[in-house]
Amino acid sequence: MSSRRDPNLNIRRDVGSAAIALAALVVLVSCGSRSNPGQQFEEAQRQRASGNYGEAAVDLHKFLQEHAGNVPAQLLLADVDLQLNSPDQSAEAIEAAASSGADSATLAPLRARLQVQQGQFAPLLAAIDNGNLPLAEPDRGFFRAQAIKGLGRFDEAAIAFNAVIATSKVPVATAARVGLAECLAGQGNLGLALKALESAVSAERQSAAAWLALGNLQRLLGLTSEANASWQQALRYAAGRLSVLEHVGLISVLADADVLDLFSGIRSHIDFNRRSSKSGIDELNRLNIANLIDQ
Repeated sequence: MSSRRDPNLNIRRDVGSAAIALAALVVLVSCGSRSNPGQQFEEAQRQRASGNYGEAAVDLHKFLQEHAGNVPAQLLLADVDLQLNSPDQSAEAIEAAASSGADSATLAPLRARLQVQQGQFAPLLAAIDNGNLPLAEPDRGFFRAQAIKGLGRFDEAAIAFNAVIATSKVPVATAARVGLAECLAGQGNLGLALKALESAVSAERQSAAAWLALGNLQRLLGLTSEANASWQQALRYAAGRLSVLEHVGLISVLADADVLDLFSGIRSHIDFNRRSSKSGIDELNRLNIANLIDQ
């Protein structure tokens, strides 16, 4: 019988305090001024796509000062704040969009992502099952599987993820394969988990999350060179796909493997804006690195 394991193949749990401290020290704060509000919104869209979440948040805040109640900007800000690992601020943006007239179906995927980031798996599952969170397929099946996995019900979650894989296309099917791999790892079936992740990166070569999880599992299996190669692929596609903390963690493990210099790697790849991500900074402080940042 397979032993139960920690199924989390997400890099974030491996982020070292020194790496987080360096990320905070190399914050890139936008000092530019774009006087045209329309240009600010368009620039925010470009910055978000490029993974410059802090810059995007600054532009969106400026835009919303001139266009309070603009739903597309509020929705984009909610998404950007999630990428900045700032769930409290994302929740504020979601509620602002709701007050401005965004319908529940439009807000549902953001609300689901928010609850996953907050670890609120039981409320998420209940909201999906009772219809309070009107997610359309394939999002409904995917987030339901995520919630079940988060509750540690790996056998049930694996069935749910397989159903999503069978009926979906990338990128949802790829994310479901990553979720399935985490379930298999939780069951102790590391060989099957490896096959699921290899299938994920084969189906979607640009999935940073899939490469990230594959590298973590390969490291767990002692496949050091393969893990380094997978992490480098993850870094190649990370911009606009990984959250800030995932990105920092990825750079940290590559630095530990002497593949990348830690400081220059974070400085080159991470855009983390203190002003636009207070909740993210609070989270870093909860990792006991405030003393390192202040030194």
